[in-house]
Amino acid sequence: MDLEDFLRLHGADLDQLVEGAQAVAPMQPGDRLIAVGSLAEGLGNRKSDVDLLLVTPRREHGGASPDEVLSFAVGQCIVDMRIVPAALASGLRSRLGTWAQGGWNLMTPSDFNAGELLLLHRLGAGLRLWCAPEAEVDEEDARLEEDIARLKLHVARHLARTLQVDMVGYCEVGDHQSMVYSAQDLLGHAVDGLLAGFRLTNPTPKWRSRLLDRLPADWESRLVLRPSGLRPSDLVWRLHRAPAEPTAAACLEHACRIVTFARAAFVWAEDSLVHAGAEGGRRYVWPQLPVGSGEHPLPFLALDVDFSRTEEGVVVGRLNEFGETLHMSFDDFAVMLLFDNATTAREAALVIEQSNGVEQFVHKVRRSGFDLAA
Repeated sequence: MDLEDFLRLHGADLDQLVEGAQAVAPMQPGDRLIAVGSLAEGLGNRKSDVDLLLVTPRREHGGASPDEVLSFAVGQCIVDMRIVPAALASGLRSRLGTWAQGGWNLMTPSDFNAGELLLLHRLGAGLRLWCAPEAEVDEEDARLEEDIARLKLHVARHLARTLQVDMVGYCEVGDHQSMVYSAQDLLGHAVDGLLAGFRLTNPTPKWRSRLLDRLPADWESRLVLRPSGLRPSDLVWRLHRAPAEPTAAACLEHACRIVTFARAAFVWAEDSLVHAGAEGGRRYVWPQLPVGSGEHPLPFLALDVDFSRTEEGVVVGRLNEFGETLHMSFDDFAVMLLFDNATTAREAALVIEQSNGVEQFVHKVRRSGFDLAA
């Protein structure tokens, strides 16, 4: 349900909504009234809240202080309107622009708290209801959406890497239940990264499943991932389902399946948002091959195997380890992404169009001393 449908259901319309806002905080040139939240993004229902932002350069609005929330009734619904100082909004956007111009560094967290992430999203995705006729649309609006998507991906990637290291520790001490819980948290961050790649920037976890259903029908063909044929929300539901019993083998497989999905999602999202579409436009076609006798699937990668893009290709290593790293082409790395305990070497070779053969590549990796498998 969107905002207009909701208002109609409650005996009101957009004009009455703007009039109600004007009555409690008269608007002047320089002000902007923005509808935000689930209704503004078409995610609402009849129990949703009507949320507005009034961005203003003035110190007071009819007695209302900056950052105050005013409530008023329109028809049969209650509206909450937050007064946002224009200096706060512009300062936040300026910080985001400065951050976006910096290098892509996953070692440190971005300097934005949860409230700032939500406000940035709402400023970028909100529905503008009123601004003075002479007010110009900010030229940075188009860039704002892209920068917010990059920020959402960065937050997801940074937190996911921490969880990958945690899971290895849980596995080593036999705490398999905690490993499963961490894997499920990581899955949520992987979904955030995937959504960011499609410029769906709402940071609120409760909307992940609904937003997944907005992905295009060919979403799986963009990822180096064995296709499931499922809707994205259905695939994530299956990945999230914990094993019936917390045995070591079942928990490790559960965690490996999630991390395999996460790597594929993050690779595509980074290529789409950070690396100028390096491989983000590729589509992967899967062959229909019968499994030959004696063929075995490629194993899972270790839980903490991660990647970093370079101008020459990809660097692969273990997080929080000081051992060997591998420098490889993207096609070789794509083969590694298909180490999923289901895909055979022959399938991987055809999907990635390897000319030198996957078995030789696997042998080369193992000879390097890099600890590949889970």
